[in-house]
Amino acid sequence: MNSIDPPVSPKRGLLKLFGVGLVGGASVLASKALATAGAEPYAMCAKVQWVHGHGSIVGDPTRIEVSHCSASSRQLRGTSYSTNAFHFLIPSPPLRAGTLTYVNKVYVRYRTASGASIIGLRVFDGELIVMEQTGLEFRSEEWTQQEFRFDHPIGVKTALGISLCAAFGSTDREIEISALGCEFSA
Repeated sequence: MNSIDPPVSPKRGLLKLFGVGLVGGASVLASKALATAGAEPYAMCAKVQWVHGHGSIVGDPTRIEVSHCSASSRQLRGTSYSTNAFHFLIPSPPLRAGTLTYVNKVYVRYRTASGASIIGLRVFDGELIVMEQTGLEFRSEEWTQQEFRFDHPIGVKTALGISLCAAFGSTDREIEISALGCEFSA
């Protein structure tokens, strides 16, 4: 305890702990009930973890003319006739010794101008590529959510990262990314 922290009574600490346990236990029971009521076979205790589009790291900044974070998304304009990768770090649920957390799906929320498209996606567990989609041509002037489903749930051993590859044409070459997410299950 440093000099800035207010003193906490032991009774208050126990009440806080009890409240956290009660809320946490109720949310786990609710998620199990929702997961078992007509869910897919391996979606037990599913949890979707999202990151905001602001969190992207641009692969090659020299190929970006404009990079702007608005309140709801990250807006990027690539140089004419270029491609670029955008990397995202996805917080993984805590790993416990002897158990794995599984990832079932990946989600991308985006919109593009007519001269930009998402052409590829890679999902990493540490340094290992666990999913790769190439030859895509995702383009939408309205906000859309694209879902990428794993053939079988992948056990997460370290940390997840997602890389999006985008292509930019000669004009109207903007892309906006609002969020990326992963669906995890125990």
